[in-house]
Amino acid sequence: QDILNKFVIANPQVSFYIDIDGIIRNYPASDLKTRIASILKVKEDDLIEVFNDSQVKISGFVVHPRNFFKARTSQFVFVNGRPIIDNTIGKAAVDGYDTFLMKHQYPAYAMFLNMSPKDVDVNVHPRKTEVRFVSPSDVYKAVRFSVNKALMRTLKQETLEKLRVNSEELRVDESRIENREYRTKNSKPENGNIVAESKSGYVSDFESFLHGG
Repeated sequence: QDILNKFVIANPQVSFYIDIDGIIRNYPASDLKTRIASILKVKEDDLIEVFNDSQVKISGFVVHPRNFFKARTSQFVFVNGRPIIDNTIGKAAVDGYDTFLMKHQYPAYAMFLNMSPKDVDVNVHPRKTEVRFVSPSDVYKAVRFSVNKALMRTLKQETLEKLRVNSEELRVDESRIENREYRTKNSKPENGNIVAESKSGYVSDFESFLHGG
């Protein structure tokens, strides 16, 4: 299944209909984000785009830290189009999440790294599922930086949006209080009694207002 998932992720423009012992998996042709969301079983809104355009070019998506996983089974990496398993990239991705994840919480992602063929040796494993980087530290830094930057940008935007909404709600509450105080202060007597507006919005004479009547 892991091999199939890698193949399906790498080819979002292709439709897949997979039948494994009667269990049907259908993946219509789509864009990369939609395909990754379907494989990782998360909402598209929970995918955060990762991008880097340095010597180590990176594209793809990481999952929002609120959707952590209990294992490393939802981590997909492709180097120059080839699906691989690499501890350097895996550690860099986890470190990129920094303190956004607790111990024993793991991120999910699908990332595509592209670099010069001279910077990576793909002939270190018989099945070519592992590679050797000429400069693993450069790859580590690029992945960690890209993941962390994407997360910080998204979480900052979310925080600012929450602050904006809270600020608007506060202004509305203050306006309601000011209007209530103004109406109470400027209300006219009716039949010798002072009219006031209670918290519930009902109008009563001042005596009833004081006694909650």
